[in-house]
Amino acid sequence: MPQVEHPERRRRREIQATDAEWQQISDNAKDAEMSLSEFIRHCAISRKMPASKKPSGKHGANIEVALARCALELERLAEHAMSGSVLDMPVLLMLSGIEELLTQVHRALLRERDAK
Repeated sequence: MPQVEHPERRRRREIQATDAEWQQISDNAKDAEMSLSEFIRHCAISRKMPASKKPSGKHGANIEVALARCALELERLAEHAMSGSVLDMPVLLMLSGIEELLTQVHRALLRERDAK
């Protein structure tokens, strides 16, 4: 019988980094009391993305992406709260990430309004 793949299952991935970059990432993850994987996922998903080099007038897509990321962070925050954990560094990082995402949504909505 063929094995069914579950999309939510995490898989091993590979990234490239210099020794100095990897040490900095490791130190930052340790300071945040997170595993390397969790820290990298958190930073990649919840932080402001660099501006695209491709011109795009579609602010709606930016809003959708930011709201999806915000939903993911809120879900993680709810899971953390339901576990009875205290407000530790990972929670504060999540809250900071949510704030940044909502700021991005607000700015995109303003740009969309001004473009009309």
